[in-house]
Amino acid sequence: MKRSLHTSLAVIAALAAFFSLAAFAQDDAKAARKAANDAYKADKEACKPMKGDEHKNCMKEAKSKHDAAMKQAKAMKKEHKSPSSGSSTPSATTPADKPAQTPSTTK
Repeated sequence: MKRSLHTSLAVIAALAAFFSLAAFAQDDAKAARKAANDAYKADKEACKPMKGDEHKNCMKEAKSKHDAAMKQAKAMKKEHKSPSSGSSTPSATTPADKPAQTPSTTK
């Protein structure tokens, strides 16, 4: 029962972080990073009473959620710096996702 309660709290904290990040889309990227870090801290706290593989999986999930939230916050910061991009949503692609462009050899 105790484990179930902690797992439920972790899920609630993660959902709250997700929706708060969406609300921060128009706000400062700094606030989004703070929300991501606060949610990560709460998720890690919820993992503490767990043992073994359950603890490892909980921590991995908390870390992956944090990484995704931080990536989103960085995209918001980048978008905030260049408002002339014309897009209101951050791009989900990373430089590793894009094919390498080679300079033209003909001049």
